[in-house]
Amino acid sequence: MRRRVRWWLPVGAAGLIGVALAGGCAWSADPADSSDGSGSRSLPGVVACAETIAVGDVTAVSEQGDRVTVTLGAVRYLKPETGAATLTATAARPPGAPVKGDRALVVVHDAGDVDLFTGADVDAEWAWMERALPDSRGIDTGGCGGE
Repeated sequence: MRRRVRWWLPVGAAGLIGVALAGGCAWSADPADSSDGSGSRSLPGVVACAETIAVGDVTAVSEQGDRVTVTLGAVRYLKPETGAATLTATAARPPGAPVKGDRALVVVHDAGDVDLFTGADVDAEWAWMERALPDSRGIDTGGCGGE
């Protein structure tokens, strides 16, 4: 008795695997810039597009309207790897603006916008940025678009 070969089964499986792989490559091809227009980035994309990521103790604070200028001392840098012993950045005043002696995390984005984190947020934000740093190094920052 002759056995029928089900050729469509391996061909279909191979096609399904190919589509899944292609979709995965397209999804991760440029995480620094979204292709869906949402403006969202992957975590490594956020780190790649940041100019400066640093944590330190607040040594000075001045407020100008809805903006706050914060100076950090004893700074530890994530990006770039090293930097000045003090860092000064101006950001939109966050709820519960920092005061002298607070620990703060400053993220300066490539467009000059600044995110400022204090309190319990410092450790959580630093942790994911530190984990994302190795994957961020392979991202073309030309897709950041000044964000």
